[in-house]
Amino acid sequence: MNHLLKSSVRISARSSGLLRGPSALGGSRLLNVHEYVSMDIFRGFGIPVPKSGMATSVDEAKKLYKDVIGEGKDCVIKAMVLTGGRGLGHFSNGFKGGVHLCNKPGDVEKFASQMLGQNLITKQTTKEGLPCTKVMLAERMYMRR
Repeated sequence: MNHLLKSSVRISARSSGLLRGPSALGGSRLLNVHEYVSMDIFRGFGIPVPKSGMATSVDEAKKLYKDVIGEGKDCVIKAMVLTGGRGLGHFSNGFKGGVHLCNKPGDVEKFASQMLGQNLITKQTTKEGLPCTKVMLAERMYMRR
């Protein structure tokens, strides 16, 4: 019954012009968090997520890879910048892409050093881009059908 009442109020308010944009009774997204934060929240509630962590320096990224992901395992490194299109973006130093697969020794160090301290420029940022001060490493997950 409660759902029916909310639906009726929402329909009446919209048709009368009282509501414009997101419904006052429905949800609207006002919170943006980095992936590593959301993964920590999920993990805290027992929701399975890949092994992952955040680093603010190349040395931290190497340690995270060794201690959390596991040396020799494939992982994904992602620039933690709150913008869409990170994978297709480019950095102010010319490095292409804010999401990379690390599958060779030394990839984590190489990619982290190219991302950290640079601005990531995407279709959703200004031409100056946004600073990349953090990277997230996550174990590679293989899609199964």
